[in-house]
Amino acid sequence: MGSPLPLYITEPAFGAACALASAFFWALTSLLVRRLGAVCSMVTINAVRISASGLLLLAVSLTGPVRAELAAMSALTLLLVASSTILAAGIGDSVFFECSRVLGLGRAMTLAMTYPLMAAAFATIFLGEPITLRTTVGAVTTLVGLVLIVVSRHDTGGTLRGHRLAIAGTFFVALTWAASAILMKPPMRELSPLTAQGIRLPIVAAFLWLTPWARAGLPLLYEARRRVLVPMIVLSVLTAVSSMTWIAGLKYSDVVVATVLSSTSPMFALGLGAMFLGERLTAGAVLGALLTVAGIVVLEV
Repeated sequence: MGSPLPLYITEPAFGAACALASAFFWALTSLLVRRLGAVCSMVTINAVRISASGLLLLAVSLTGPVRAELAAMSALTLLLVASSTILAAGIGDSVFFECSRVLGLGRAMTLAMTYPLMAAAFATIFLGEPITLRTTVGAVTTLVGLVLIVVSRHDTGGTLRGHRLAIAGTFFVALTWAASAILMKPPMRELSPLTAQGIRLPIVAAFLWLTPWARAGLPLLYEARRRVLVPMIVLSVLTAVSSMTWIAGLKYSDVVVATVLSSTSPMFALGLGAMFLGERLTAGAVLGALLTVAGIVVLEV
């Protein structure tokens, strides 16, 4: 499909901006999901947030010219979209939230940051995307900065019990996210972000509700309905916006740039924590933020 972007905005620049926006919204989403995790299972919360946001995007996607995209979509495109969705949101996100409960959000994010490197390797092998010196330097600088931010936050979570399994699970999450990005790149050549997410989220919602873990937490969520209603609405809206910006970043940018920039959520979490939670900024965190910004500049100059 042709791009409706203004002439003064290039597609790669727009894609990079969308990827950064998705990182910001993912930081908000992760913090809110972790807080709601005290109420019931992370898998149940994940299923509810995706179901609500999926219904919203599906309703919007069925209006206007988007219906023509759905009618023209090939079976292979639908298969790739469904596979990508189940891998990332259905399996990857659910495992990530559980790992963050054991390891703490900071440690889980640090380990999951290997996903852009995996995605870069997959993009070179399967999509033929070149790995240039500029993208390599920018990606490595950004990821090193993010690691410094996360390890400087002293995020203690969970206990020693289950740490090894959670660490292995986080690397598995990185693999699912990387594979999902590669699977989604070909369909995005013919689908708009709205159409893609209007398909993806209902699919993963159906997948999650088929699992007993998602349904098991519903009684607890119902008991706490008055306390969690507003946070769940906010979480669902954040999920819809985050998913749209992530897929737009992947559509308009190279896989390497999109995955690296969409992984900068710890940088935004650092600023949000300092502004609204009174968290202290350490020297390591500030250095990490500077390196992250420098890496972003290298990627986009």
